[in-house]
Amino acid sequence: MNSLPDLSSTKARLRQHLKELESRNDEDGPAPTGCSEDLLIPLRAARAEANRILLAE
Repeated sequence: MNSLPDLSSTKARLRQHLKELESRNDEDGPAPTGCSEDLLIPLRAARAEANRILLAE
């Protein structure tokens, strides 16, 4: 049986990153490397919801 990896340290890093992003004065934060803002803007709400769900687990 395959066991699931321990993601607690990854979740902790993501939570810290989220806190840092929320404390910024800019509205959107930086785009990930290689992504254009035009591609990311329509996905912003979906990405935010996905992050909230992942961080709540």
